[in-house]
Amino acid sequence: MNLSGKTILITRAGNQTAEIIDLINTNGGVAICFPTIEIHPPENWDPVDHALGKLYMYDGIIFTSWNGVSFFFERMKYLHAEISTLNKKNIFAVGEKTKKALTEQGVTSISVPEKHTALDLSRLMREENLNGKCYLFPKGDLAKDTIPSTLKYLGASVDDVIVYRTLPPSGENVEIIRAMLEANKIDVITFTSPSTVKNFFQIIGNDKNKYFSAKPRIAVIGPTTATALVEFDLEPDILPSQSSIEAMIESIIRYFNTHEQ
Repeated sequence: MNLSGKTILITRAGNQTAEIIDLINTNGGVAICFPTIEIHPPENWDPVDHALGKLYMYDGIIFTSWNGVSFFFERMKYLHAEISTLNKKNIFAVGEKTKKALTEQGVTSISVPEKHTALDLSRLMREENLNGKCYLFPKGDLAKDTIPSTLKYLGASVDDVIVYRTLPPSGENVEIIRAMLEANKIDVITFTSPSTVKNFFQIIGNDKNKYFSAKPRIAVIGPTTATALVEFDLEPDILPSQSSIEAMIESIIRYFNTHEQ
């Protein structure tokens, strides 16, 4: 069984939907985009610019998202910073998509944890002697403190600089989505970050009897996003073992294979 006859709601930022739309369509499903976040540059680039001016001081750089890579390198290019300098550093990444984004920018040596979470990256870095080391962490404004706090505990110093902000959108088509939820016309809602969860319920509302009595099923990309559902007294129906879009779609297919035979 594939996703034939299934309507799947996508809540991630509009500029990051191409991959998931393609996977849903390829597997016979219908994708509906309802972005609950927008990604913007930081209000002030000064901390980033200051860090870029002293790249030589850092032993390594840590990236935890595609957005972090995208905005960081965009700023490097704007300032005419030498990207080749990064190949002299220890580069760490969370997730294959983040690694791919770095590779496309010309970074050749990247360490990635087996599981795609910030906690597992911290565990990977623990294998090194971090005492006295200095790391740069380009991040989003809503990033958790897991990595900096762990590295500082292990004796390293961390400069964490905001390279992008996650903001709620204008909320277009809200009434259409509410009507589809009430009519049980959406089979799965996908969430790819805690921000997509929080903003979705702020926009739509959290009336479980109205919107979640029978459908839709809730699919999340990983454990951090799953935790965000607790605030709304919900649990995911679908949680992949790997935190990636591909794994999430595969898990959705397996879910329906199991529950609709």
